[in-house]
Amino acid sequence: MEKLKEELEKNRTEFLNYFKKARLINTIVLVGAIILFVAVVIVMHKINQDTIALIICAVIVIVLFFYVKNIKKSIANYTQNYIKNYYNVTTKEVMNENNITEFEDEDENVINLEIIEKASFMKDINYTRSRNIISFDYEGHHILLGDLLFKTIDQKDRKNSIVAFCGKFLQYESNKTYNGRTIIYRKCKGNNGVGPTDIDNLEKVLEDEDFVIYSSNKDFEKDFDKKTLSLLRSIEIDDVLYDFTISLTNNVVTMAFSYSDSLMVIPLYEETPIKSFDKFSSDFATILKVIQNI
Repeated sequence: MEKLKEELEKNRTEFLNYFKKARLINTIVLVGAIILFVAVVIVMHKINQDTIALIICAVIVIVLFFYVKNIKKSIANYTQNYIKNYYNVTTKEVMNENNITEFEDEDENVINLEIIEKASFMKDINYTRSRNIISFDYEGHHILLGDLLFKTIDQKDRKNSIVAFCGKFLQYESNKTYNGRTIIYRKCKGNNGVGPTDIDNLEKVLEDEDFVIYSSNKDFEKDFDKKTLSLLRSIEIDDVLYDFTISLTNNVVTMAFSYSDSLMVIPLYEETPIKSFDKFSSDFATILKVIQNI
Protein backbone atom coordinates (compact mmCIF):
# COMPACT_ATOMS: atom_id res chain seq x y z
CA MET A 1 0.00 0.00 0.00
CA GLU A 2 2.96 2.32 -0.42
CA LYS A 3 1.48 3.95 -3.54
CA LEU A 4 -1.74 4.49 -1.62
CA LYS A 5 0.16 6.18 1.19
CA GLU A 6 2.02 8.44 -1.24
CA GLU A 7 -1.21 9.56 -2.90
CA LEU A 8 -3.03 10.12 0.39
CA GLU A 9 -0.11 12.03 1.87
CA LYS A 10 0.11 14.22 -1.23
CA ASN A 11 -3.60 15.04 -1.01
CA ARG A 12 -3.44 15.58 2.75
CA THR A 13 -0.45 17.93 2.50
CA GLU A 14 -2.10 19.96 -0.26
CA PHE A 15 -5.30 20.26 1.74
CA LEU A 16 -3.45 21.17 4.94
CA ASN A 17 -1.47 23.87 3.14
CA TYR A 18 -4.68 25.27 1.65
CA PHE A 19 -6.36 25.20 5.06
CA LYS A 20 -3.45 26.98 6.77
CA LYS A 21 -3.25 29.57 3.98
CA ALA A 22 -6.99 30.24 4.09
CA ARG A 23 -6.88 30.62 7.87
CA LEU A 24 -3.94 33.05 7.64
CA ILE A 25 -5.68 35.13 4.96
CA ASN A 26 -8.87 35.21 7.04
CA THR A 27 -6.95 36.45 10.06
CA ILE A 28 -5.24 39.18 8.03
CA VAL A 29 -8.53 40.30 6.47
CA LEU A 30 -10.34 40.33 9.83
CA VAL A 31 -7.57 42.28 11.60
CA GLY A 32 -7.31 44.68 8.64
CA ALA A 33 -11.05 45.26 8.66
CA ILE A 34 -11.03 46.02 12.41
CA ILE A 35 -8.11 48.46 12.06
CA LEU A 36 -9.79 50.19 9.10
CA PHE A 37 -13.09 50.35 10.98
CA VAL A 38 -11.50 51.98 14.03
CA ALA A 39 -9.39 54.36 11.91
CA VAL A 40 -12.42 55.55 9.95
CA VAL A 41 -14.38 56.22 13.14
CA ILE A 42 -11.52 58.14 14.76
CA VAL A 43 -10.54 60.21 11.70
CA MET A 44 -14.09 61.06 10.64
CA HIS A 45 -15.08 61.96 14.18
CA LYS A 46 -12.19 64.43 14.41
CA ILE A 47 -13.38 66.26 11.31
CA ASN A 48 -17.05 66.07 12.36
CA GLN A 49 -18.03 63.65 9.59
CA ASP A 50 -19.79 61.04 11.72
CA THR A 51 -22.46 60.38 9.08
CA ILE A 52 -19.85 59.58 6.45
CA ALA A 53 -18.07 57.40 9.03
CA LEU A 54 -21.25 55.40 9.55
CA ILE A 55 -21.66 54.94 5.79
CA ILE A 56 -18.05 53.80 5.33
CA CYS A 57 -18.27 51.45 8.33
CA ALA A 58 -21.50 49.98 6.96
CA VAL A 59 -19.77 49.34 3.63
CA ILE A 60 -16.86 47.65 5.46
CA VAL A 61 -19.25 45.40 7.38
CA ILE A 62 -21.17 44.45 4.22
CA VAL A 63 -17.99 43.68 2.28
CA LEU A 64 -16.67 41.65 5.20
CA PHE A 65 -19.97 39.74 5.42
CA PHE A 66 -19.85 38.68 1.77
CA TYR A 67 -16.15 37.84 2.01
CA VAL A 68 -16.75 35.53 5.00
CA LYS A 69 -19.73 33.93 3.25
CA ASN A 70 -17.73 33.23 0.08
CA ILE A 71 -14.62 31.98 1.87
CA LYS A 72 -16.73 29.61 4.01
CA LYS A 73 -18.32 28.22 0.86
CA SER A 74 -14.91 27.83 -0.77
CA ILE A 75 -13.43 26.03 2.24
CA ALA A 76 -16.50 23.78 2.51
CA ASN A 77 -16.27 22.79 -1.17
CA TYR A 78 -12.53 22.15 -0.91
CA THR A 79 -13.07 20.07 2.22
CA GLN A 80 -15.85 18.00 0.63
CA ASN A 81 -13.66 17.30 -2.38
CA TYR A 82 -10.82 16.21 -0.11
CA ILE A 83 -13.11 13.88 1.87
CA LYS A 84 -14.70 12.43 -1.27
CA ASN A 85 -11.33 11.80 -2.89
CA TYR A 86 -10.01 10.23 0.33
CA TYR A 87 -12.86 7.74 0.44
CA ASN A 88 -12.70 7.02 -3.30
CA VAL A 89 -8.99 6.21 -3.15
CA THR A 90 -9.04 4.14 0.05
CA THR A 91 -12.19 2.20 -0.77
CA LYS A 92 -10.97 1.33 -4.25
CA GLU A 93 -7.65 0.10 -2.84
CA VAL A 94 -9.24 -2.17 -0.19
CA MET A 95 -11.82 -3.56 -2.61
CA ASN A 96 -9.29 -4.21 -5.36
CA GLU A 97 -6.98 -5.95 -2.90
CA ASN A 98 -9.84 -8.36 -2.25
CA ASN A 99 -10.63 -8.87 -5.95
CA ILE A 100 -13.85 -6.85 -5.92
CA THR A 101 -13.53 -4.56 -8.89
CA GLU A 102 -17.16 -3.55 -9.29
CA PHE A 103 -19.00 -1.62 -6.61
CA GLU A 104 -21.45 1.26 -6.53
CA ASP A 105 -21.17 4.48 -4.60
CA GLU A 106 -24.24 4.74 -2.35
CA ASP A 107 -23.14 7.91 -0.55
CA GLU A 108 -26.35 9.72 -1.50
CA ASN A 109 -28.10 7.24 0.80
CA VAL A 110 -27.60 6.66 4.52
CA ILE A 111 -27.49 3.73 6.89
CA ASN A 112 -30.58 4.74 8.79
CA LEU A 113 -32.27 3.49 11.95
CA GLU A 114 -34.47 1.08 10.01
CA ILE A 115 -31.43 -0.68 8.51
CA ILE A 116 -29.69 -0.91 11.90
CA GLU A 117 -32.81 -2.24 13.60
CA LYS A 118 -32.95 -5.11 11.09
CA ALA A 119 -29.80 -6.40 12.77
CA SER A 120 -31.54 -6.66 16.15
CA PHE A 121 -28.39 -6.54 18.26
CA MET A 122 -28.60 -3.06 19.82
CA LYS A 123 -31.54 -1.39 21.51
CA ASP A 124 -32.44 2.20 22.36
CA ILE A 125 -30.62 3.72 19.37
CA ASN A 126 -31.37 7.44 19.22
CA TYR A 127 -28.77 8.89 16.82
CA THR A 128 -27.12 7.66 13.63
CA ARG A 129 -24.56 9.08 11.22
CA SER A 130 -23.11 7.31 8.19
CA ARG A 131 -20.86 7.99 5.20
CA ASN A 132 -18.59 6.28 2.68
CA ILE A 133 -21.38 3.88 1.71
CA ILE A 134 -20.98 1.41 -1.14
CA SER A 135 -22.77 -1.70 -2.38
CA PHE A 136 -21.42 -4.69 -4.24
CA ASP A 137 -22.40 -8.20 -5.27
CA TYR A 138 -20.62 -11.19 -3.77
CA GLU A 139 -21.52 -14.90 -3.73
CA GLY A 140 -25.05 -14.11 -4.88
CA HIS A 141 -25.61 -11.44 -2.21
CA HIS A 142 -26.10 -7.71 -2.68
CA ILE A 143 -24.05 -6.26 0.17
CA LEU A 144 -24.20 -2.82 1.77
CA LEU A 145 -20.99 -1.55 3.41
CA GLY A 146 -20.33 1.79 5.04
CA ASP A 147 -18.91 3.80 7.90
CA LEU A 148 -21.42 4.13 10.71
CA LEU A 149 -21.66 5.79 14.09
CA PHE A 150 -24.67 5.46 16.33
CA LYS A 151 -25.57 6.39 19.87
CA THR A 152 -27.83 4.66 22.35
CA ILE A 153 -29.47 5.65 25.58
CA ASP A 154 -27.08 5.09 28.48
CA GLN A 155 -28.54 2.21 30.47
CA LYS A 156 -26.95 3.61 33.66
CA ASP A 157 -28.34 7.11 33.12
CA ARG A 158 -31.20 7.14 30.63
CA LYS A 159 -31.10 10.94 30.36
CA ASN A 160 -27.79 10.67 28.52
CA SER A 161 -26.57 9.01 25.34
CA ILE A 162 -23.34 7.14 24.65
CA VAL A 163 -21.52 6.24 21.45
CA ALA A 164 -22.33 2.55 21.16
CA PHE A 165 -20.71 1.90 17.80
CA CYS A 166 -18.26 3.53 15.41
CA GLY A 167 -16.86 1.44 12.61
CA LYS A 168 -17.60 -0.57 9.48
CA PHE A 169 -21.17 -1.78 9.09
CA LEU A 170 -22.04 -4.52 6.58
CA GLN A 171 -25.48 -5.96 5.86
CA TYR A 172 -27.18 -8.13 3.26
CA GLU A 173 -30.22 -10.36 2.81
CA SER A 174 -29.25 -14.00 2.59
CA ASN A 175 -30.74 -16.54 0.21
CA LYS A 176 -31.63 -18.70 3.20
CA THR A 177 -33.67 -18.06 6.32
CA TYR A 178 -31.99 -18.59 9.69
CA ASN A 179 -33.86 -20.20 12.56
CA GLY A 180 -34.48 -17.85 15.43
CA ARG A 181 -32.00 -15.09 16.16
CA THR A 182 -28.29 -15.52 16.79
CA ILE A 183 -25.69 -12.94 17.82
CA ILE A 184 -21.97 -13.63 18.03
CA TYR A 185 -19.82 -11.09 19.84
CA ARG A 186 -16.03 -11.00 19.67
CA LYS A 187 -14.93 -9.62 23.00
CA CYS A 188 -13.08 -6.35 23.42
CA LYS A 189 -9.73 -6.44 25.24
CA GLY A 190 -10.13 -2.96 26.73
CA ASN A 191 -12.92 -0.53 27.56
CA ASN A 192 -13.71 0.61 24.01
CA GLY A 193 -16.38 -1.99 23.22
CA VAL A 194 -20.04 -1.80 24.22
CA GLY A 195 -21.18 -5.12 22.78
CA PRO A 196 -24.73 -6.20 21.90
CA THR A 197 -27.54 -5.10 24.23
CA ASP A 198 -30.63 -6.50 22.48
CA ILE A 199 -30.24 -9.94 24.09
CA ASP A 200 -33.13 -10.08 26.57
CA ASN A 201 -34.92 -12.95 24.83
CA LEU A 202 -31.78 -14.86 23.91
CA GLU A 203 -29.86 -17.58 25.70
CA LYS A 204 -26.10 -17.49 26.16
CA VAL A 205 -25.21 -20.68 24.28
CA LEU A 206 -21.43 -20.33 24.21
CA GLU A 207 -18.74 -18.30 25.93
CA ASP A 208 -14.97 -18.58 25.89
CA GLU A 209 -12.04 -16.17 26.09
CA ASP A 210 -12.80 -14.77 22.62
CA PHE A 211 -16.54 -15.05 22.02
CA VAL A 212 -19.96 -14.77 23.53
CA ILE A 213 -22.79 -16.24 21.46
CA TYR A 214 -26.45 -15.54 22.19
CA SER A 215 -29.21 -17.40 20.39
CA SER A 216 -32.81 -18.49 20.43
CA ASN A 217 -31.82 -21.41 18.19
CA LYS A 218 -30.56 -24.57 19.87
CA ASP A 219 -29.00 -25.65 16.58
CA PHE A 220 -27.09 -22.39 16.11
CA GLU A 221 -23.94 -24.36 15.22
CA LYS A 222 -25.48 -25.12 11.83
CA ASP A 223 -25.10 -21.41 11.09
CA PHE A 224 -21.87 -20.80 13.01
CA ASP A 225 -19.95 -24.03 12.56
CA LYS A 226 -16.37 -24.67 13.73
CA LYS A 227 -14.92 -23.46 10.42
CA THR A 228 -16.76 -20.15 10.66
CA LEU A 229 -15.75 -19.65 14.29
CA SER A 230 -12.17 -20.46 13.39
CA LEU A 231 -12.22 -17.82 10.66
CA LEU A 232 -13.68 -15.24 13.04
CA ARG A 233 -11.16 -16.17 15.72
CA SER A 234 -8.36 -15.44 13.25
CA ILE A 235 -9.42 -11.77 13.13
CA GLU A 236 -7.13 -10.11 15.63
CA ILE A 237 -8.50 -7.72 18.22
CA ASP A 238 -5.94 -4.96 18.72
CA ASP A 239 -5.53 -1.18 18.92
CA VAL A 240 -7.20 -0.78 15.50
CA LEU A 241 -10.10 -3.25 15.78
CA TYR A 242 -11.77 -3.10 19.18
CA ASP A 243 -14.49 -5.75 18.82
CA PHE A 244 -17.17 -6.96 16.42
CA THR A 245 -20.73 -8.26 16.39
CA ILE A 246 -22.37 -10.54 13.84
CA SER A 247 -26.13 -11.01 13.77
CA LEU A 248 -28.32 -13.52 11.95
CA THR A 249 -31.99 -12.54 12.08
CA ASN A 250 -34.51 -14.17 9.75
CA ASN A 251 -32.67 -13.79 6.43
CA VAL A 252 -30.66 -10.71 7.35
CA VAL A 253 -26.92 -10.95 8.01
CA THR A 254 -25.26 -7.99 9.73
CA MET A 255 -21.61 -7.49 10.65
CA ALA A 256 -20.52 -4.51 12.75
CA PHE A 257 -16.78 -4.01 13.28
CA SER A 258 -15.71 -1.32 15.78
CA TYR A 259 -12.54 0.39 14.58
CA SER A 260 -10.39 3.08 16.16
CA ASP A 261 -10.06 6.68 15.02
CA SER A 262 -6.92 5.74 13.10
CA LEU A 263 -9.21 4.17 10.49
CA MET A 264 -12.45 6.07 10.98
CA VAL A 265 -11.17 9.68 11.16
CA ILE A 266 -9.80 11.40 8.07
CA PRO A 267 -6.26 12.61 8.88
CA LEU A 268 -5.29 16.27 8.63
CA TYR A 269 -2.39 17.14 10.92
CA GLU A 270 -0.99 13.60 11.28
CA GLU A 271 0.30 11.18 8.65
CA THR A 272 -2.13 8.78 7.01
CA PRO A 273 -2.23 5.57 9.12
CA ILE A 274 -1.64 3.00 6.38
CA LYS A 275 -1.28 0.29 9.01
CA SER A 276 -4.99 0.69 9.78
CA PHE A 277 -5.94 0.21 6.12
CA ASP A 278 -3.77 -2.90 5.99
CA LYS A 279 -5.63 -4.18 9.04
CA PHE A 280 -9.07 -3.48 7.59
CA SER A 281 -8.15 -5.02 4.23
CA SER A 282 -6.98 -8.17 6.00
CA ASP A 283 -10.14 -8.29 8.14
CA PHE A 284 -12.27 -7.75 5.06
CA ALA A 285 -10.65 -10.71 3.31
CA THR A 286 -11.68 -12.90 6.26
CA ILE A 287 -15.18 -11.39 6.28
CA LEU A 288 -15.64 -12.45 2.66
CA LYS A 289 -14.65 -16.01 3.57
CA VAL A 290 -17.17 -15.95 6.42
CA ILE A 291 -19.89 -14.84 4.02
CA GLN A 292 -19.16 -17.94 1.96
CA ASN A 293 -19.79 -20.15 5.01
CA ILE A 294 -22.94 -18.75 6.59
